[in-house]
Amino acid sequence: MTTIATIEEILAGPVTQAEGESFVRGLIATAPAPIPLATLNTPGTPESAIVYALGAAEAQRSLDRQLFAQSGFRGSCSRAWLDVVAPETYGVTPRAKDFATTPLTIENTSGALYGPFIAGTLRFVNDVNNAIFTNTVTASIPIGPSTVGIDAIAIEAGIASTSSVGDISRLETPLEGVSVTNLQPAIGTDAESAESINDRIDARLGAFGVPGAGFATGATDTALESLAKNGFDNGGGVARDDGSRIVVSRSRVELDGLTGVTTLYLADDDGPLDGSDLLLVEALVQAYGEWVTLDIAVANTTAVSVTVDGTITIRGAAATDAQILAQIDVELIGASRACPIHGFPPSNGAPLRYVENAVENAGDAGKLTAFRLVDIVLSSPTGATSLAENEVLVLARGTITIVRV
Repeated sequence: MTTIATIEEILAGPVTQAEGESFVRGLIATAPAPIPLATLNTPGTPESAIVYALGAAEAQRSLDRQLFAQSGFRGSCSRAWLDVVAPETYGVTPRAKDFATTPLTIENTSGALYGPFIAGTLRFVNDVNNAIFTNTVTASIPIGPSTVGIDAIAIEAGIASTSSVGDISRLETPLEGVSVTNLQPAIGTDAESAESINDRIDARLGAFGVPGAGFATGATDTALESLAKNGFDNGGGVARDDGSRIVVSRSRVELDGLTGVTTLYLADDDGPLDGSDLLLVEALVQAYGEWVTLDIAVANTTAVSVTVDGTITIRGAAATDAQILAQIDVELIGASRACPIHGFPPSNGAPLRYVENAVENAGDAGKLTAFRLVDIVLSSPTGATSLAENEVLVLARGTITIVRV
Protein backbone atom coordinates (compact mmCIF):
# COMPACT_ATOMS: atom_id res chain seq x y z
CA MET A 1 0.00 0.00 0.00
CA THR A 2 1.25 3.43 -0.86
CA THR A 3 2.35 5.52 2.12
CA ILE A 4 0.84 9.00 2.16
CA ALA A 5 3.03 11.65 3.81
CA THR A 6 1.12 14.87 3.23
CA ILE A 7 -2.37 16.20 2.59
CA GLU A 8 -1.09 17.48 -0.74
CA GLU A 9 -0.50 13.89 -1.85
CA ILE A 10 -4.12 13.07 -1.06
CA LEU A 11 -5.29 16.08 -3.06
CA ALA A 12 -3.03 15.06 -5.94
CA GLY A 13 -4.69 11.55 -5.73
CA PRO A 14 -6.02 9.24 -6.69
CA VAL A 15 -5.77 7.34 -3.38
CA THR A 16 -7.70 4.42 -2.09
CA GLN A 17 -10.13 4.66 0.84
CA ALA A 18 -7.81 2.49 2.90
CA GLU A 19 -4.89 4.83 2.23
CA GLY A 20 -6.97 7.87 3.26
CA GLU A 21 -8.15 6.23 6.47
CA SER A 22 -4.60 5.20 7.34
CA PHE A 23 -3.40 8.76 6.86
CA VAL A 24 -6.12 10.21 9.12
CA ARG A 25 -5.36 7.64 11.84
CA GLY A 26 -1.73 8.65 11.68
CA LEU A 27 -2.61 12.33 12.14
CA ILE A 28 -4.73 11.54 15.19
CA ALA A 29 -2.06 9.31 16.68
CA THR A 30 0.67 11.93 16.31
CA ALA A 31 -1.41 14.98 17.40
CA PRO A 32 0.04 16.83 20.42
CA ALA A 33 -1.63 16.09 23.75
CA PRO A 34 -3.94 18.83 25.12
CA ILE A 35 -2.55 21.12 27.82
CA PRO A 36 -3.11 19.43 31.18
CA LEU A 37 -5.70 21.19 33.36
CA ALA A 38 -3.18 21.30 36.19
CA THR A 39 -0.86 23.34 33.98
CA LEU A 40 -3.62 25.84 33.14
CA ASN A 41 -4.43 26.19 36.83
CA THR A 42 -0.82 26.80 37.80
CA PRO A 43 -0.08 30.53 38.12
CA GLY A 44 3.02 31.67 36.29
CA THR A 45 3.00 29.15 33.47
CA PRO A 46 2.85 30.51 29.90
CA GLU A 47 -0.26 28.44 29.21
CA SER A 48 -2.18 29.87 32.17
CA ALA A 49 -1.10 33.40 31.23
CA ILE A 50 -2.46 32.96 27.71
CA VAL A 51 -5.79 31.56 28.92
CA TYR A 52 -6.12 34.34 31.53
CA ALA A 53 -5.38 37.03 28.96
CA LEU A 54 -7.94 35.61 26.54
CA GLY A 55 -10.57 35.46 29.28
CA ALA A 56 -9.87 39.00 30.46
CA ALA A 57 -10.03 40.33 26.91
CA GLU A 58 -13.36 38.64 26.25
CA ALA A 59 -14.77 39.92 29.55
CA GLN A 60 -13.76 43.48 28.60
CA ARG A 61 -15.31 43.08 25.15
CA SER A 62 -18.55 41.93 26.77
CA LEU A 63 -18.50 44.93 29.11
CA ASP A 64 -17.80 47.27 26.20
CA ARG A 65 -20.76 45.85 24.30
CA GLN A 66 -23.00 46.32 27.34
CA LEU A 67 -21.88 49.92 27.90
CA PHE A 68 -22.25 50.70 24.21
CA ALA A 69 -25.80 49.35 24.23
CA GLN A 70 -26.68 51.31 27.36
CA SER A 71 -25.18 54.52 25.97
CA GLY A 72 -27.93 54.63 23.38
CA PHE A 73 -30.46 55.47 26.12
CA ARG A 74 -30.21 58.47 28.43
CA GLY A 75 -31.95 56.59 31.20
CA SER A 76 -29.46 53.71 31.33
CA CYS A 77 -26.12 55.12 30.18
CA SER A 78 -23.24 55.67 32.58
CA ARG A 79 -23.00 59.00 34.38
CA ALA A 80 -19.72 59.81 32.63
CA TRP A 81 -21.38 59.28 29.25
CA LEU A 82 -24.40 61.39 30.23
CA ASP A 83 -22.07 64.23 31.27
CA VAL A 84 -20.73 64.23 27.70
CA VAL A 85 -24.02 63.70 25.86
CA ALA A 86 -25.99 66.33 27.81
CA PRO A 87 -23.94 69.37 26.67
CA GLU A 88 -22.72 68.03 23.33
CA THR A 89 -26.03 66.67 22.02
CA TYR A 90 -28.70 68.56 23.95
CA GLY A 91 -26.95 71.77 25.00
CA VAL A 92 -27.64 71.14 28.70
CA THR A 93 -24.71 71.65 31.09
CA PRO A 94 -24.77 69.38 34.20
CA ARG A 95 -24.31 71.20 37.49
CA ALA A 96 -21.14 70.28 39.36
CA LYS A 97 -20.97 69.81 43.12
CA ASP A 98 -19.81 72.80 45.13
CA PHE A 99 -18.36 73.64 48.52
CA ALA A 100 -20.40 74.82 51.49
CA THR A 101 -19.48 78.35 52.61
CA THR A 102 -20.54 80.51 55.56
CA PRO A 103 -19.33 83.48 57.61
CA LEU A 104 -18.11 82.48 61.06
CA THR A 105 -18.26 84.59 64.21
CA ILE A 106 -15.05 84.35 66.26
CA GLU A 107 -14.96 85.58 69.86
CA ASN A 108 -11.69 86.10 71.74
CA THR A 109 -11.85 86.55 75.51
CA SER A 110 -8.10 86.31 76.04
CA GLY A 111 -5.53 89.06 75.97
CA ALA A 112 -3.67 87.42 73.12
CA LEU A 113 -3.51 88.34 69.43
CA TYR A 114 -3.75 85.33 67.15
CA GLY A 115 -2.57 85.34 63.58
CA PRO A 116 -2.26 86.23 60.89
CA PHE A 117 -3.42 82.90 59.51
CA ILE A 118 -2.96 82.47 55.79
CA ALA A 119 -5.88 80.97 53.85
CA GLY A 120 -6.43 77.29 54.61
CA THR A 121 -4.52 77.15 57.90
CA LEU A 122 -7.29 77.95 60.40
CA ARG A 123 -9.56 74.92 60.61
CA PHE A 124 -13.02 74.72 62.19
CA VAL A 125 -15.07 71.61 63.02
CA ASN A 126 -18.74 70.71 62.75
CA ASP A 127 -19.07 68.07 65.46
CA VAL A 128 -22.48 66.97 64.14
CA ASN A 129 -21.24 65.60 60.81
CA ASN A 130 -17.45 65.96 61.29
CA ALA A 131 -17.16 68.41 58.39
CA ILE A 132 -14.05 70.59 58.36
CA PHE A 133 -14.06 74.25 57.31
CA THR A 134 -11.12 76.57 56.76
CA ASN A 135 -10.56 80.30 56.34
CA THR A 136 -10.80 81.54 52.74
CA VAL A 137 -8.42 84.52 53.11
CA THR A 138 -5.63 85.57 55.46
CA ALA A 139 -7.20 86.53 58.79
CA SER A 140 -6.23 87.54 62.33
CA ILE A 141 -8.09 87.31 65.65
CA PRO A 142 -7.70 90.63 67.52
CA ILE A 143 -6.74 90.93 71.19
CA GLY A 144 -9.74 90.20 73.40
CA PRO A 145 -12.31 90.86 74.33
CA SER A 146 -13.13 91.04 70.62
CA THR A 147 -15.40 89.64 67.95
CA VAL A 148 -14.41 89.18 64.33
CA GLY A 149 -16.03 87.62 61.27
CA ILE A 150 -14.11 85.14 59.13
CA ASP A 151 -15.39 83.63 55.89
CA ALA A 152 -14.99 79.85 55.81
CA ILE A 153 -15.34 77.13 53.19
CA ALA A 154 -15.66 73.36 53.58
CA ILE A 155 -12.65 71.29 52.56
CA GLU A 156 -14.97 68.64 51.06
CA ALA A 157 -17.40 69.46 48.27
CA GLY A 158 -20.97 68.24 48.36
CA ILE A 159 -23.93 68.00 50.66
CA ALA A 160 -21.93 66.07 53.29
CA SER A 161 -20.51 69.36 54.61
CA THR A 162 -23.86 71.14 54.88
CA SER A 163 -24.09 72.71 58.35
CA SER A 164 -27.07 74.15 60.19
CA VAL A 165 -26.82 77.31 62.29
CA GLY A 166 -24.58 76.68 65.28
CA ASP A 167 -23.16 73.35 64.07
CA ILE A 168 -19.65 74.72 63.49
CA SER A 169 -18.66 75.12 67.11
CA ARG A 170 -14.94 74.62 67.68
CA LEU A 171 -11.46 75.04 66.29
CA GLU A 172 -9.59 71.90 65.29
CA THR A 173 -6.53 73.22 67.13
CA PRO A 174 -7.90 75.09 70.17
CA LEU A 175 -6.80 78.65 70.87
CA GLU A 176 -7.05 79.81 74.47
CA GLY A 177 -10.11 81.97 75.01
CA VAL A 178 -11.32 81.62 71.41
CA SER A 179 -14.77 80.27 70.46
CA VAL A 180 -16.52 80.02 67.12
CA THR A 181 -20.05 79.68 65.81
CA ASN A 182 -21.89 80.03 62.51
CA LEU A 183 -24.95 82.31 62.57
CA GLN A 184 -25.84 81.34 59.00
CA PRO A 185 -26.17 77.87 57.48
CA ALA A 186 -23.51 76.48 55.17
CA ILE A 187 -25.08 74.76 52.17
CA GLY A 188 -23.13 72.37 49.98
CA THR A 189 -24.62 70.64 46.97
CA ASP A 190 -23.76 67.35 45.31
CA ALA A 191 -23.27 66.95 41.60
CA GLU A 192 -26.55 67.05 39.73
CA SER A 193 -28.24 63.66 39.60
CA ALA A 194 -28.78 61.79 36.35
CA GLU A 195 -32.54 62.09 36.91
CA SER A 196 -32.30 65.88 37.17
CA ILE A 197 -30.11 66.12 34.05
CA ASN A 198 -32.56 64.00 32.08
CA ASP A 199 -35.46 66.07 33.35
CA ARG A 200 -33.79 69.25 32.12
CA ILE A 201 -33.02 67.61 28.77
CA ASP A 202 -36.70 66.71 28.50
CA ALA A 203 -37.59 70.34 29.18
CA ARG A 204 -35.03 71.48 26.63
CA LEU A 205 -36.54 69.18 23.98
CA GLY A 206 -39.96 70.49 24.93
CA ALA A 207 -38.81 74.03 24.08
CA PHE A 208 -38.70 72.93 20.45
CA GLY A 209 -42.10 71.27 20.56
CA VAL A 210 -40.68 67.77 20.98
CA PRO A 211 -42.12 65.85 23.95
CA GLY A 212 -39.46 64.70 26.40
CA ALA A 213 -37.92 61.37 25.56
CA GLY A 214 -37.51 60.16 29.13
CA PHE A 215 -40.41 57.93 30.18
CA ALA A 216 -39.42 58.02 33.86
CA THR A 217 -38.19 61.59 34.19
CA GLY A 218 -41.43 63.55 34.28
CA ALA A 219 -41.03 64.75 30.71
CA THR A 220 -42.02 68.36 30.08
CA ASP A 221 -43.14 69.76 26.78
CA THR A 222 -43.20 73.55 27.13
CA ALA A 223 -40.60 76.23 26.59
CA LEU A 224 -41.72 77.86 29.83
CA GLU A 225 -40.52 74.91 31.90
CA SER A 226 -37.28 74.76 29.93
CA LEU A 227 -36.53 78.40 30.77
CA ALA A 228 -37.32 77.85 34.45
CA LYS A 229 -35.22 74.68 34.74
CA ASN A 230 -32.33 75.52 32.40
CA GLY A 231 -32.06 79.29 32.36
CA PHE A 232 -31.58 81.32 29.21
CA ASP A 233 -28.23 79.63 28.50
CA ASN A 234 -29.22 76.06 29.48
CA GLY A 235 -26.61 76.16 32.22
CA GLY A 236 -28.74 74.67 34.97
CA GLY A 237 -31.36 77.16 36.12
CA VAL A 238 -31.81 80.92 36.08
CA ALA A 239 -28.61 82.66 37.21
CA ARG A 240 -28.59 84.82 40.33
CA ASP A 241 -26.58 88.04 40.54
CA ASP A 242 -23.69 86.18 42.20
CA GLY A 243 -23.55 83.61 39.38
CA SER A 244 -25.11 80.75 41.34
CA ARG A 245 -28.08 78.93 39.84
CA ILE A 246 -31.70 78.63 40.93
CA VAL A 247 -32.57 74.96 40.93
CA VAL A 248 -36.15 74.36 39.81
CA SER A 249 -36.77 70.63 40.10
CA ARG A 250 -40.56 70.57 39.76
CA SER A 251 -42.88 72.51 37.49
CA ARG A 252 -46.46 72.39 36.32
CA VAL A 253 -48.28 74.29 33.60
CA GLU A 254 -51.99 75.05 33.91
CA LEU A 255 -53.89 76.78 31.09
CA ASP A 256 -57.11 78.59 31.91
CA GLY A 257 -59.27 78.11 28.83
CA LEU A 258 -61.60 80.96 29.82
CA THR A 259 -59.07 83.71 30.53
CA GLY A 260 -56.27 82.45 28.30
CA VAL A 261 -53.77 82.86 31.16
CA THR A 262 -51.05 80.21 31.42
CA THR A 263 -49.88 79.64 35.00
CA LEU A 264 -46.46 78.11 35.64
CA TYR A 265 -46.14 76.62 39.15
CA LEU A 266 -42.60 76.08 40.41
CA ALA A 267 -40.86 74.23 43.23
CA ASP A 268 -37.31 73.29 44.17
CA ASP A 269 -36.07 70.23 46.03
CA ASP A 270 -37.38 71.53 49.36
CA GLY A 271 -40.73 72.82 48.13
CA PRO A 272 -41.61 76.45 47.37
CA LEU A 273 -38.93 78.73 45.90
CA ASP A 274 -37.46 81.60 47.90
CA GLY A 275 -39.23 84.85 47.09
CA SER A 276 -36.18 86.50 45.49
CA ASP A 277 -35.53 83.42 43.36
CA LEU A 278 -39.15 83.33 42.21
CA LEU A 279 -38.91 86.94 41.05
CA LEU A 280 -35.82 86.20 38.94
CA VAL A 281 -37.43 83.19 37.27
CA GLU A 282 -40.65 85.12 36.77
CA ALA A 283 -38.82 87.98 35.03
CA LEU A 284 -37.20 85.62 32.52
CA VAL A 285 -40.34 83.58 31.81
CA GLN A 286 -42.56 86.64 31.42
CA ALA A 287 -40.03 88.28 29.10
CA TYR A 288 -40.34 85.21 26.93
CA GLY A 289 -44.12 85.43 27.19
CA GLU A 290 -44.11 89.00 25.91
CA TRP A 291 -41.94 87.96 23.00
CA VAL A 292 -44.32 85.20 21.92
CA THR A 293 -47.43 87.16 23.03
CA LEU A 294 -48.50 84.76 25.77
CA ASP A 295 -50.21 85.84 28.98
CA ILE A 296 -48.10 84.02 31.58
CA ALA A 297 -48.35 83.99 35.37
CA VAL A 298 -45.53 82.50 37.43
CA ALA A 299 -46.68 81.23 40.82
CA ASN A 300 -44.99 79.69 43.81
CA THR A 301 -46.13 76.43 45.32
CA THR A 302 -47.35 75.64 48.82
CA ALA A 303 -45.71 72.89 50.84
CA VAL A 304 -47.87 70.19 52.37
CA SER A 305 -45.85 68.75 55.24
CA VAL A 306 -46.43 65.12 56.13
CA THR A 307 -44.79 63.60 59.20
CA VAL A 308 -43.91 59.92 58.99
CA ASP A 309 -44.28 57.98 62.24
CA GLY A 310 -44.32 54.27 62.93
CA THR A 311 -42.41 51.12 63.77
CA ILE A 312 -40.08 49.08 61.58
CA THR A 313 -38.90 45.60 62.43
CA ILE A 314 -35.52 44.57 61.04
CA ARG A 315 -32.96 41.78 61.26
CA GLY A 316 -29.31 41.29 60.38
CA ALA A 317 -28.34 44.95 60.47
CA ALA A 318 -24.83 45.93 61.42
CA ALA A 319 -25.82 49.60 61.24
CA THR A 320 -26.80 51.56 64.31
CA ASP A 321 -30.28 52.95 64.83
CA ALA A 322 -28.93 56.44 64.18
CA GLN A 323 -27.47 55.37 60.82
CA ILE A 324 -30.71 53.70 59.77
CA LEU A 325 -32.78 56.74 60.74
CA ALA A 326 -30.38 59.03 58.87
CA GLN A 327 -30.78 56.89 55.75
CA ILE A 328 -34.55 57.01 56.12
CA ASP A 329 -34.26 60.82 56.21
CA VAL A 330 -32.38 60.71 52.90
CA GLU A 331 -35.01 58.48 51.31
CA LEU A 332 -37.88 60.66 52.53
CA ILE A 333 -36.22 63.73 51.01
CA GLY A 334 -35.80 61.86 47.74
CA ALA A 335 -39.44 60.75 47.76
CA SER A 336 -40.56 64.34 48.35
CA ARG A 337 -38.53 65.57 45.40
CA ALA A 338 -39.89 62.83 43.16
CA CYS A 339 -43.49 63.75 43.90
CA PRO A 340 -44.71 66.19 41.25
CA ILE A 341 -46.71 69.35 41.88
CA HIS A 342 -50.36 68.31 42.33
CA GLY A 343 -49.23 64.73 42.98
CA PHE A 344 -49.75 61.64 40.88
CA PRO A 345 -52.75 61.12 38.63
CA PRO A 346 -55.48 60.05 38.74
CA SER A 347 -55.93 60.78 42.45
CA ASN A 348 -53.76 63.95 42.40
CA GLY A 349 -52.03 62.95 45.58
CA ALA A 350 -49.24 60.88 47.11
CA PRO A 351 -50.40 57.31 47.83
CA LEU A 352 -49.57 55.77 51.18
CA ARG A 353 -47.49 53.06 49.49
CA TYR A 354 -45.26 55.81 48.08
CA VAL A 355 -44.36 56.87 51.63
CA GLU A 356 -43.85 53.27 52.77
CA ASN A 357 -41.48 52.67 49.85
CA ALA A 358 -39.31 55.56 50.99
CA VAL A 359 -38.81 53.88 54.39
CA GLU A 360 -38.25 50.44 52.87
CA ASN A 361 -35.74 51.76 50.33
CA ALA A 362 -33.43 52.79 53.15
CA GLY A 363 -32.55 49.12 53.39
CA ASP A 364 -31.75 48.52 49.72
CA ALA A 365 -28.80 46.21 49.17
CA GLY A 366 -25.53 48.02 48.62
CA LYS A 367 -26.24 51.01 50.83
CA LEU A 368 -23.99 51.70 53.78
CA THR A 369 -26.80 51.27 56.29
CA ALA A 370 -28.49 48.34 54.57
CA PHE A 371 -30.82 46.25 56.68
CA ARG A 372 -33.38 43.53 56.10
CA LEU A 373 -36.85 44.87 56.66
CA VAL A 374 -39.21 42.37 58.30
CA ASP A 375 -42.24 44.58 58.81
CA ILE A 376 -43.31 48.21 58.66
CA VAL A 377 -46.32 49.73 60.41
CA LEU A 378 -46.93 53.44 59.92
CA SER A 379 -49.16 55.32 62.34
CA SER A 380 -48.81 58.46 60.23
CA PRO A 381 -49.76 59.08 57.50
CA THR A 382 -52.72 56.73 57.53
CA GLY A 383 -53.67 57.15 53.89
CA ALA A 384 -53.03 59.00 50.65
CA THR A 385 -52.22 62.71 50.84
CA SER A 386 -54.29 64.83 48.47
CA LEU A 387 -52.58 67.78 46.80
CA ALA A 388 -54.10 70.82 45.14
CA GLU A 389 -52.81 72.06 41.79
CA ASN A 390 -50.33 74.43 43.51
CA GLU A 391 -49.17 72.10 46.33
CA VAL A 392 -46.06 69.95 46.75
CA LEU A 393 -45.35 67.16 49.19
CA VAL A 394 -42.65 67.53 51.86
CA LEU A 395 -42.01 64.37 53.89
CA ALA A 396 -40.28 64.51 57.26
CA ARG A 397 -39.43 61.79 59.77
CA GLY A 398 -41.28 61.98 63.04
CA THR A 399 -40.95 59.16 65.56
CA ILE A 400 -39.85 55.88 64.00
CA THR A 401 -39.16 53.06 66.43
CA ILE A 402 -36.70 50.37 65.32
CA VAL A 403 -37.28 46.82 66.59
CA ARG A 404 -34.55 44.22 65.98
CA VAL A 405 -35.30 40.51 65.79
